Amino acid sequence: DWTTRKNNPLSVTSLARIIHLLTKNLK
Repeated sequence: DWTTRKNNPLSVTSLARIIHLLTKNLK
């Protein structure tokens, strides 16, 4: 998993954005 994340930083950013939006919606 770590290797995939390191190779695909964009995916991590996308996940972070989605999580941020989800938390915003929860609030």
